[in-house]
Amino acid sequence: MNIRFQNPKLFLFLVFVGTGLFIAKVFLGLRVFSIAMLADALMTAAFLLGMINTRIRPSSSSKHRFKYEYFIDHLKRLFPIAIAVFLTAGVFELFREVIRRLMQPAGIRLAPVFLWSFIGIALIQEALYGFTAGRMESDRPWKKFIRTMLPPHRISILLVLIVLLASRSLPPAADPVAACMVGILILSRIYTWIYHSMYLFFGADVPVPLKEAVIKTVSGLPDVQEVHDILIHPGILSQTLSFHVGISEESTLRHAYLLSEQAEKSVFKKTGIHSVVSIDPIDTHDPEIKKIRHFLIGQVKKRKEISAFFNLHIENKEGARYVFFGLQVDPGMAGSAETAKEQMRAAVLRAFPNLAGAVIEMESGTNRGIHE
Repeated sequence: MNIRFQNPKLFLFLVFVGTGLFIAKVFLGLRVFSIAMLADALMTAAFLLGMINTRIRPSSSSKHRFKYEYFIDHLKRLFPIAIAVFLTAGVFELFREVIRRLMQPAGIRLAPVFLWSFIGIALIQEALYGFTAGRMESDRPWKKFIRTMLPPHRISILLVLIVLLASRSLPPAADPVAACMVGILILSRIYTWIYHSMYLFFGADVPVPLKEAVIKTVSGLPDVQEVHDILIHPGILSQTLSFHVGISEESTLRHAYLLSEQAEKSVFKKTGIHSVVSIDPIDTHDPEIKKIRHFLIGQVKKRKEISAFFNLHIENKEGARYVFFGLQVDPGMAGSAETAKEQMRAAVLRAFPNLAGAVIEMESGTNRGIHE
C-alpha cells in the first residue's frame, strides 16, 4: 500500500479533493455540453475508486479471531469487482451517448471561464496524482516510461484539452470520438482491477510470514526433501492452503499417506488453516539432481522474470539423459520470460555438459506458489 494512504486524515482529505474534482468536471461537462469532459469525469471516478481500493485491501494475516473478520476480508476482495461493474455500466452509458452525438452532431458551448476552470482542475488533479502515485515496475524501460509519463488519467485530460482548445477548427464529431477513447482507457483499468482481484482469489497473494511458517513446519517432518507450490484459497468464511511436498520416490504409498496427514495436522496447529497436500516423488539417489537443484536456485535468484522452479527430475531416453523442470513466470514480466527460459536452458546445459537436453515448462505465477 502507498504509505501516504496509511494516515486516515490525509487519506480522507485526498478522497475529498478527488470527489470535488469529479463533481466539478460533471458540472463543467454539462455546462459546456461536452461528452468528452463527462467521460473524463468518469475517469476521475475510476482514479478515486482505485485509490479507495488501495486503502481497503484485504488483510495479509493468516489468522482471524472471529469468522466475521474473514467474511469482511472476503468482501474487501470483492470490492474491485464491484468497482468494475459500476464503471462498466458508466462506460456503456457513455458509449450510448457517443453514438447519439455522432448521429446528431452538436457543438461545444465553450466560454473562456470554463476553459480556464478545466485547466485549473487538471492542474489540481495532476498534483493529486503526483502525490499518490506509487513506484512503477516494469520489465522494459520504455514501458516503464510510458506508464509513468502517460497514465490513463493524463491521456484523458490531454484529449479533453485538445478538443476544447481546437473546438472551433475541429468537427463536432471530435468531442464524442475523444469520449469514446477515454471510455476505452477506463475499460483497460477495469480489466486491471478484475485481473488483480482474480489474482487474489486464486491464491497467489500468499503472505510471506505464512509461507515461511508452512515451509519451516513441513520441512521439519521426516523424509521431506522440499516444499513448493504454496497457495492459499479464500472461501466465504474460511480459507484453505495447498502445497506440494517432495519425498523419496522409494517411499511406500502408506508412508506418503501418513506423511500428508502429519503435514496437514502440523500446519493447522501452526497456522489455524486447513491444508490440502500433494506428494511429489523425488529421486534422492542421483547426485546430479542435487547439483542441478542447487544450480537452479542460484539462477532463479539472479532472474527477476523467474520467481521459482518446480518438478525437477531426470529421465534416460535411448541412452541419453534429459533434465525436466518447470519455471514459474512473474505475470508482470511475461514478455521477457521466453528469453529468460532459453538463457536458463543454455546455462544448465553449459554447467552440465553430460546432459543431452533440457525440457522446460513455463507456468504463470497466478497458478503456482513459490518453490523453496
